[in-house]
Amino acid sequence: GGNARTRAWLDRFLATRSQETYLRLTGKPEAFREWSQAVYAILSPVLGDPTVSEARPGTGLVWTSERVGLTSNADVVGEYSTGQFLADVLLLAQPSLSNLIVPQPLDISWHVFPIGPDFGGARFEKGLTAGKVRFGPHSDFSTAIFGEADFHEAQFHGPTAWTLCGFEGRADFANARFHDWVGFSASTFAATANFSKARFDGTAHFAGTVFREECCLDNALFGGSVTFEHSQFKRVPTLVNTKCEQPVSTVGVGKKAREAITAISRPGRAFY
Repeated sequence: GGNARTRAWLDRFLATRSQETYLRLTGKPEAFREWSQAVYAILSPVLGDPTVSEARPGTGLVWTSERVGLTSNADVVGEYSTGQFLADVLLLAQPSLSNLIVPQPLDISWHVFPIGPDFGGARFEKGLTAGKVRFGPHSDFSTAIFGEADFHEAQFHGPTAWTLCGFEGRADFANARFHDWVGFSASTFAATANFSKARFDGTAHFAGTVFREECCLDNALFGGSVTFEHSQFKRVPTLVNTKCEQPVSTVGVGKKAREAITAISRPGRAFY
């Protein structure tokens, strides 16, 4: 992606991919199932290879120090790496509504995505219903805007990003399960955020998240580390029978919400 010709091609391709995915998702459910099964048959041996599944998609970073790496914008690279191969696999096989405006309610309940969709930057003006959906790895919802969002009993496999999302209506994640890392950092919930009975198996990031109405975490289970650093709560979150297996970070959280979260945090090296 380091040259103008490639970037121009990507702009055209990604726009077309989003339109085609939308047509597929609004068509007959059996047609989508057939497509998903065909994709899975191709991808299963590919993503089952540890060398591929553990790779970082894209061209390798340019390391400026032992810990700092920058994205390469070179026109030419010396080799075709595993990360580049994985990026090409995702480019061709990943469902996408990236940057698409969806003007009508969209219901994808019960769908199975062998590769998690790229919904980054999409705007669901009338809401998205995704109850009991199984999302595969590489799901990305970053910067998406939802009129309403229903993800009750959804399963998220692999790291899932919700960074900078806007939930304008009710957001329902009741009984959802996040099997890996999940990040809602800097997202805004303008209405009720319902995470009752949700299960977080990996790290859960709510850093800088804004809850403008009720945040329900009743009976939720956090198995990994959790951060609510600098989150804003209009109301104290409800935490009836909420369990955290590890300490919770509440740096910068208002006093009442901080005290409520601290009360259910597992004793240990937490930051308050």
